[in-house]
Amino acid sequence: MIRIAFLTSLLVILLCAVANATVRPPQEWFDGPEKDKLWEEMYPILNDWEFNPQPPLSGSVLEQYDGIRKYLGYTRDRFADEEGLESGSAASQRFDLNLDGVIDHFDLLELGYEVAPDNKGTSIAPPEGTNQWYVLRADFQDQNANYGTYDVDYFNERFFSLGTAPKPSINDYYQETSYGKLAINGTVDTSGTGGDGWYKGEHTKQWYIDNGGRWLVKEAVLNADPFVDFSDFDVDGDGYVDTVLCYYPNTVFSGGLWPHRSSGLNIHVDGVIVDSYFISGYNTGNDSHTMVIAAHEYGHILGLPDLYDVNGGSAGMGYWSLMAYNYDNGQKPPSLDPWCKCQLGWVTAKNITENQVGYNLPYYQNSPEVLRVWTNGQIEDQYFLLANYRKLGTDANRPGEGLLVLHIDETRAGGNGDNANEDRKHVDVESARGYEDPNLTNPKDPLDNGNLGHGNDLFFDGNGDGDYTGIFDDTSNPFSRNYPNPGANTFISLSNISAPGDSMTLDIVVETATAPTVAITSHNDGDAVSDTINVTATATATAGRTIDHVDFYLNGAWYGADSTDPYEMAIDTRGVYDGNAAGSNARLLTAVATDNQGEIDTDGKSLDVSNTAETFPLSEDFESGIGSWASYNTNGDRYWESKNTGSSGSKSAGIGSESSGYDYNEHDALVSPKIDLIGTTHPMARYQHRHNVSAGENTCKVFVTKDEGVTLTPLVSYTGSSLSWHPGAVDLLAYVGEEIRLVLKFDGSGLNKQGGTAGWWVDELELKELSAAPNIFSITPPDGAILTGLETITVDATDDEAVLQVDFYINGTDLIFQDFSAPFTTDWNSDWLFDGAATFTAVVYDGDLQATSQTVNWTTSNPGLPIPWSEGFASDPEPAWRVIDVNGEGYWHRLASGGYNSGPGMFYGKDVGDHGDNQYD
Repeated sequence: MIRIAFLTSLLVILLCAVANATVRPPQEWFDGPEKDKLWEEMYPILNDWEFNPQPPLSGSVLEQYDGIRKYLGYTRDRFADEEGLESGSAASQRFDLNLDGVIDHFDLLELGYEVAPDNKGTSIAPPEGTNQWYVLRADFQDQNANYGTYDVDYFNERFFSLGTAPKPSINDYYQETSYGKLAINGTVDTSGTGGDGWYKGEHTKQWYIDNGGRWLVKEAVLNADPFVDFSDFDVDGDGYVDTVLCYYPNTVFSGGLWPHRSSGLNIHVDGVIVDSYFISGYNTGNDSHTMVIAAHEYGHILGLPDLYDVNGGSAGMGYWSLMAYNYDNGQKPPSLDPWCKCQLGWVTAKNITENQVGYNLPYYQNSPEVLRVWTNGQIEDQYFLLANYRKLGTDANRPGEGLLVLHIDETRAGGNGDNANEDRKHVDVESARGYEDPNLTNPKDPLDNGNLGHGNDLFFDGNGDGDYTGIFDDTSNPFSRNYPNPGANTFISLSNISAPGDSMTLDIVVETATAPTVAITSHNDGDAVSDTINVTATATATAGRTIDHVDFYLNGAWYGADSTDPYEMAIDTRGVYDGNAAGSNARLLTAVATDNQGEIDTDGKSLDVSNTAETFPLSEDFESGIGSWASYNTNGDRYWESKNTGSSGSKSAGIGSESSGYDYNEHDALVSPKIDLIGTTHPMARYQHRHNVSAGENTCKVFVTKDEGVTLTPLVSYTGSSLSWHPGAVDLLAYVGEEIRLVLKFDGSGLNKQGGTAGWWVDELELKELSAAPNIFSITPPDGAILTGLETITVDATDDEAVLQVDFYINGTDLIFQDFSAPFTTDWNSDWLFDGAATFTAVVYDGDLQATSQTVNWTTSNPGLPIPWSEGFASDPEPAWRVIDVNGEGYWHRLASGGYNSGPGMFYGKDVGDHGDNQYD
C-alpha cells in the first residue's frame, strides 16, 4: 500500500458515459413467463447501473471534505445518532471513507481529485501484452461461502492457468482467440478473515441487495489495500485500475444481488483510482458460468459492445461471437468474431481489390486472415468480412464449420444498441439458410427471428439447407445488396465455395464493369527507396466519367491525394518502417483512383524501404506539416494530419476535429522517423499537447519501438479532457544505444465517440538529454511562521532551463494556486482555516516535467471579525471569501446589480443558459 496525500497538480474533468455490459442470463434460465417478467423488470435497472452515469458512493469530494472536518473524531455510530440515521446504514458510512469505524484524518487521505459522475467511463484494458486482474472474494454476515470449493486454486484455475486445467481458463481463451497477443494474469485476494482469506462483508446479503453491490466491492478493496499495490493493476498507465472482479457466494441470477459491471467507487489507492468493477456470484448450478460470464465481461473492458439484441427481438449474432450468446457448459465460449478482432488489432482484414479465382483462405481459429470485401475494394461504412470457421479449440462446440460471412454497417456503431435493430445490425451474420421471404422490404433470416444459430448458417459445399445455392450475390438468397434492405447492388459475388477444411477455396468478384483503371508508372516491384520519392500514376475513367482524384499510400500510411493529371505525390519515406521487398515485410506502394461516381481501382508495387536514422538531439514543430512522420489510419474516419492550431506557432499534428470530434472505433498512429540514441546519456522526449477523449474508453498513448514496429512498448497514456496546451514527457533512458521510433497512437472503442472539439493534438516535440531537476531556495513566510489575515506566499525557485510552473498546496491536498511565471507568488487569506497548525507545500516543475517539492509548517491565528458584521459585496469577494468551482459550468461570481435592491451581490449559476448537472461549488 502506498498512500499519497495528493494525486495530481491539475484537476482533470473526465468526459464519457459508462459503457454497457449488462449480463443476460443463459437461454435455459428463461423457463417460464415469470422469468421473462423478472428480466423485463431487472434489465432497465442493470442497464442504468452499467450504461448510465453513476455518482460516487459517498458524494462529491467537496462534500466529503466538509463532512470529515465537521465530524472529525466521531465514531460511525455517533455520527449516525447525531444525524438521525439508522446505525449501519449506507448513509452512516458516507464520511468514514476507509470504513474503519471512525471519521478521522485517515479519511482525508482517501480524498483525491473528483471523478465527475456524469463523465467517468469504464477503464479499458490494453488489448495486447499481459493484463492483470485483481479478484476479490466476499461473503456476508448471514452467509458463508463454500471456502473449501471456492478457494484460491479454484479461481486461479479458471482465470489464470494455461493448458493445465480440465476446462479452458480465461488465460487459455484469450491467448487462443488473440493468436497469442493477449495473456491474462492476476491475483486472487486472500486478505480477508474468512476461510481461505475470503473477505467477510460488514452486513447481511439483503443489506447489499437494498443498498447496492458496489458497497461490498468498496469494503473488499479497502480491506485488501494494505496488502497489495493497486498501481500494479493499472497496466495501461491511465491512472485507473483496469480490472477488479468481486465474487460472492451462490446463485448468479435471481438471487437478488445480480451480476453487473459499473463504476462510481472512486477509491484512491496507491496513486491510482479503483472506480469500475465487475461483481458476480459463483454459479453452483452451472460452474462453467464463472469463467464464461467473466470472458464476456472482459470483452467490454477491452472496449467491445454487446452483439446480442439487447431488445430481445432477435438473436443478434447468436452462437457466432463471444459478445453475443456466449454460454457454454464445456467452458468453451465462442471465439471473438472477425469484426471484434479487427477492433482489438489482433486481425488486420485483407482488403480484396481485384477479382479472385480459387482464393485459398486458411482457417480462422489458427490464422488471423480475414477478408474484407466490398465493391471495387472501396473503403466505406458497409462491407463484408469473410472467415473460414473450424470446430476447433474454444470453437469446438459451435454449430458447424465453413465460410462465415458478416455484413458490417459502421453507421450503427456505438452505445447500447449495435445489434438492437434486426433489420439493420452493426455486425450481422449473413445466414446461408437464407431469408424466410426475400421479397419483403426487410427480409429476415432465422437469427433475425431469434434462432441462436445452426451449422447451415455457414457457406460450404455440402450445406444441406433446402434454400442453399452455394452462391452469395445480388440476386441470391441471402443477397449481397447493401442497406437499407433491399438496397442497391454491390456487385459482390462469392461462388465455388469448397467444403470445410483447414483451407477453403472460393471465387470472389468485387470489380464492376464501370470502375476506372490506375497504374503506378514511377516504380516497379523490388525498387529500393529512401528519403523522399516522387510517385506518379496514370488513371483512366470509363466512358462518360472522369477521374476525381488519386490517393497515394506507402505501407498503409496515407500521403495525400492529387486531382490533376498527371497524378503524382512526393512521399517522405522516413516515417515508414524499414522493409525488404522480397520478404514478408515488404512495403507496398499503393495508388487508388476514384472516379466522379465514387468507384475506385487500385495498383500496388512492393518496395524495399531503408532509411538512415536521424541524429540526436532533434525537434519537430510540425509547422511544415507532418513531414517525415507517417500517418496510419487502421480504422475510423479520422487520421493524423497537419492541424491549423499550435502551442506556439500556427500548426500541429493532430487526430480529430475542432468541431465534429471523432467517430467510433478510431485506431490511428503517427510514426516518427528512425532516431539514433547511440552515445546518449539520458535521452527523453518532451512535447506540448492537448486532448479531449472519452475518459477511460478512449486513449492517447505514446509508444516506442526498436524493432521496426514488431513490438510497441507503451510509455504513457492520456485520457479525458485537457484542451489547453500543456506539457508531456517520456523517459527514454532504457533505450540508450538503440535506434528507435516514437509512435503516437489514438485508440477509440466501439462503445462511444466524441463530438465537438475532440481528439489529440501534439506540437513542439523535442528529443533531448534530461536536464537537472529544479531547485527551491526559499519559501516566504518561512517555516514556523505565525500567520494572521491576508498573507503573501512567495516561492523562490530556479531551473537550469526554465521553471514551468509552481503549485501551491495547503495541508497537502488543497491546491490554492498555480503560477506559471516568476515571481512565483500569491495572496492567501489564512482566515480560511481554523486556527492551528497548517502545512504549505510548493511543488516546482521544469520543462522536462521533473518535480521538486518543499514543505514548511505554519500556525494560523486570527481574531475573527467583530459582531455586528456585514458584507455587501461592493468589490470582488476574494481573497476575503474563497470561491471553489469544482465541476460544471455554473460558478459563484459577483454581479454589480444582481443583489438586494438592485445592488451588488453574489450569484451562483451562468449569466446565460442552464448551469448544468453535477455542480460542486
